[in-house]
Amino acid sequence: MNVTKETAICVSLAAQPGESGRRFHNEGYEALGLNFVYIPLKVTGNLEAMLDVVKDNFKGCSISMPHKRAAFDYLNAHNHHIDRYAVRTESVNTIYNDGTSLMGHNTDTNGAREALKTVELKDDDKVILIGAGGVARAIAYSLKDKADLYIVNRTNETAMNLAKKLKVKWLPYVALQHEEGKLLINATSVGMKDPNECPIPLNSIDKYDVVMDVVISSSPTLLMQEARRLNKKAIPGKVMHVYQAAEQFKIYTGKKLPDNFVWKKLEEARA
Repeated sequence: MNVTKETAICVSLAAQPGESGRRFHNEGYEALGLNFVYIPLKVTGNLEAMLDVVKDNFKGCSISMPHKRAAFDYLNAHNHHIDRYAVRTESVNTIYNDGTSLMGHNTDTNGAREALKTVELKDDDKVILIGAGGVARAIAYSLKDKADLYIVNRTNETAMNLAKKLKVKWLPYVALQHEEGKLLINATSVGMKDPNECPIPLNSIDKYDVVMDVVISSSPTLLMQEARRLNKKAIPGKVMHVYQAAEQFKIYTGKKLPDNFVWKKLEEARA
């Protein structure tokens, strides 16, 4: 790609930058012949200073763990536009720069909804959601009126506070080993650094019909490996990522990716 001063630059800000977003967006730009480039950046310190740089230089910005709440707080404090999904979740994972102001979005909500659309849930189906960060909040909002949702987090008070806000239930972390249900979702970073880590005991995975992970990794996480070994319906993190990234792409460029491009990415994600 020939980057010139007319090239629109989009970046991602993450403590642990991955390759999935870079490949997805840049291949999408190439497919549509757009003069855009997407660059992942590692940010572990002052997010506010980095967002000031975004405001003055970049067309779009993806926000990943653990900065989504901080991005929301920044945009809110500086009176930038925030869409309803970001307001509801108090979490921003996508920022668009229209040249005069920043616009915060949360595409994780749509990503979760689409990733789970093949899972038939009833009001009394028990869903265990592990995590209480930005991704967990987005997933919780997409599920809270469709099933019997329980929030679990290593810090019990955090789980309790989020459950109260969403008007759903919560469970202490130690209870995980005794629980069972229709759907288990890992919305934490467990398995990202160490592929041999799992958010719940391996012998508990068999207590669920469907298992979903949000962790994006080059190979299946231990949670996904075990779910597949047990013939459970397994939804890897890359599936949700494809759906949310496709919406990000449209926000950044104003263009919709071809269906065959998205389908190909979904096939790769489920492999």
